[in-house]
Amino acid sequence: MIFLKCNRCGSLVNDGSKFCPFCGSALDFNINNNNTSNGNNNYAGDGFTNVFASTNNTGNVNHVNNNSNQGMNLGINNQVTNTNNFNYNNIGRNGNQNLVNNKTNNRKSGFNTKVIVGTLAGAFVLLFFIFGGFSLFSNKRTIMIYMIGSNLESEHASASTDIKEMLSSNVNLKDVNILIYTGGSKKWFNNSIPSDKNVIFKLTDTGLEKLVEYDKTSMTNPDALANFLNYGYKNFKASKYSLILWDHGGGPIYGYGQDENYVGSLTLSKLKQAFENSPFKNKKLEMVGFDACLMSSIEVANTVSKYANYMVASQEVEPGYGWDYKFLGEVDKRANTKDLGISIINYYNNYYKNMVGCKGITLSLLDLSKIKDIENKLDDLFGDVDQNLTIDFSSVSRTRNSAKSFGKVSATSIYDLVDLEDLINKLPSKYASKVTSLSEAIDSFVVFQTTDLDNTYGVSIYFPYENKENVGTLIYQYKEFDFAKEYTDFITNFSSKLTGTRVSSWNLENNTPTVDSSNTISVEVPSDVAENYSSASYVIFEKIDDNYYMPRFKGSDVKVSGNTFTTTIEKKGLVAYDSADTVYLTVFESEKGKDYIKYLIPATLQKWGSKMSENFEMEAVYIEFVVDNLHPEGIISGAIPILGDNETVAPKITYDLKDWKLVQLWNSSYKIFDDFGNYTTNWESSGTLTGVEFKIEDDFKLEFRNLDSTKEYYALFHITDSQGNRYTTNIVKVNI
Repeated sequence: MIFLKCNRCGSLVNDGSKFCPFCGSALDFNINNNNTSNGNNNYAGDGFTNVFASTNNTGNVNHVNNNSNQGMNLGINNQVTNTNNFNYNNIGRNGNQNLVNNKTNNRKSGFNTKVIVGTLAGAFVLLFFIFGGFSLFSNKRTIMIYMIGSNLESEHASASTDIKEMLSSNVNLKDVNILIYTGGSKKWFNNSIPSDKNVIFKLTDTGLEKLVEYDKTSMTNPDALANFLNYGYKNFKASKYSLILWDHGGGPIYGYGQDENYVGSLTLSKLKQAFENSPFKNKKLEMVGFDACLMSSIEVANTVSKYANYMVASQEVEPGYGWDYKFLGEVDKRANTKDLGISIINYYNNYYKNMVGCKGITLSLLDLSKIKDIENKLDDLFGDVDQNLTIDFSSVSRTRNSAKSFGKVSATSIYDLVDLEDLINKLPSKYASKVTSLSEAIDSFVVFQTTDLDNTYGVSIYFPYENKENVGTLIYQYKEFDFAKEYTDFITNFSSKLTGTRVSSWNLENNTPTVDSSNTISVEVPSDVAENYSSASYVIFEKIDDNYYMPRFKGSDVKVSGNTFTTTIEKKGLVAYDSADTVYLTVFESEKGKDYIKYLIPATLQKWGSKMSENFEMEAVYIEFVVDNLHPEGIISGAIPILGDNETVAPKITYDLKDWKLVQLWNSSYKIFDDFGNYTTNWESSGTLTGVEFKIEDDFKLEFRNLDSTKEYYALFHITDSQGNRYTTNIVKVNI
């Protein structure tokens, strides 16, 4: 069969057609139609049938384009540049036959061939899209993976590792197209992927097939993402399209992606721009997945909801290995979107649940059709909270402080993300009915999730609190989301009070705690402090010399009754040791649940080549140490990098200490009293650092041990007011 081109829409049709089956236009090229009935040129049915008859004989059409910019056009305007053996698998047998049979049935039932040509042609077009067009691609799913390599690839080969998982997943490539857009990394460990170009690949049974290559451009430019979406839609027709965004993430405020070669990220406004310039402005993706940190927020979901039906994302910082792409092996034409999302989550959970010491796993499947209900009920609740904010500011501040937070890869958080359900459950009881209504909406919204963290229910929300320095700019940005006006007004007013005139000016240096025989420590404070506090913690110090005190433990288990703050201290401290040395450390709680505690220890990791001067690397990190039911003595779960001054996306990196040669653990010491023995309220500004080195290969370990009873120990309380201002009591000696 010879194919000719429609002069109007450019579609390829067979030489026996009188009218284009795609646009309905009369074809004005010279035709030799052996299938016309009685020579009637007004009858276009046989020509329509012949388009599919040719492919019924061949199965599919493979088009190799080496020297031309014009690909096979089936009414989708394919434009391909710089292709290498690009295969177009266009029309399948089953879809063709369904359309032909439908047409034949119409003719047998007395279909009138003497109708207006334009009407007939239009009817054929309608039938094609209703019956044939759907059937053609109903057995196809196209998954587009936008892979910003960043330092995850150049330093850790994370992207290349995930591509290997995809290649070994046994994905059914007959039913599923896997497209990967690569860029954004200074170095790729996969030899097929260049670092000086942006490239779209197709996953094949034998590896990666290069489809199109572009000059290097920022992967955080929305045009790059839009181009990928347009390319995938036009060249790989399917009934379902999904998009996976791979890289670092910074939640709704800082967005997704960090191209190593350029500055900036794909903020939510840029992400929206990319979708608006894609086919998915009008035809929704079945799913958008974020293989990135901190992206399961209600604000992100709201942005994506206009362009997708479902979203898969993590509330917390993802472990360094990210998703397990072996899930692709379960994706085929029969899988619905929920099945796809659940499969991603189950593979993710199973990958990490058996990983020794791994803690902090969250991944959610969200039904984006429910976003409007969430927004309305969120506004309904926080409109009321906002009206009472003047009198309830302190209690709301305590609620915010106690809510489950995410992205705390340091002592504080720049992301200010909290679990939405946990937040509203801790609001005063007078909001109970509206809390219940919103909670029910959240339950419907979160279709499926996995987590090993307490008070984590699947979706987060931005609530400014700890990142006070930038709150003015961030609130302005938040307003651009055009989401939940009443909630936006609430956090705007809350932020104004948070950063406004100080509500307190406490002086607690004369409030000295007392200690009893059971090492229960208590301090009584003025009623104003008790009424307007937001949080409380305690610190255990070891006295070193010359009035310097070194923190040994920072805990949060403080109870408040009236004007009295109380805690009971443990007589244990965390030690680092190897075959030669044992050193007590400074340690603080990062995450405390019902049956687990995660601790962070500031440290530096170092490694080098065969000589100290070769390939030297050093990374500032927090070592994670987890105590839970499975590891009552505690276990090192890994190390996470500390964010730099200009970094805003969370590090989807977990270092294995076995890959490093040296760990340097940092202790801080403070001069709490001046030379005259007077307590100094600003003692935290007098700190000095002391590093202790251990060779990791020398059986380096961490564990809790009884404190050295020959040393002197002291304790004090930290009390934070509703605006986040911190005050300390005097210290008291404790018996160990």
